[in-house]
Amino acid sequence: MSWYQLAVAFQKLGCVREPVSAYRKAIELNPNYALAWFNMGGVHWNAGELEATRTSRSWSTPTSSGISSGRSVRGGHSSRSI
Repeated sequence: MSWYQLAVAFQKLGCVREPVSAYRKAIELNPNYALAWFNMGGVHWNAGELEATRTSRSWSTPTSSGISSGRSVRGGHSSRSI
């Protein structure tokens, strides 16, 4: 199981702190992991930590992460759009 998958599992269980730690580990391994950045921002948002959300890279420049470069995100997986 990857750090990203662990973070998603923690989120599904309703945990608050654990997903952030796991997303950070995934991002340490791959700083360009756009979906991990995005989901970590969502965890902060859902926890009411709006300042952490604003200062997070996850919400600042989606074009620098590659999301708008022909890839679409569906069901937690990144895939090429047709």
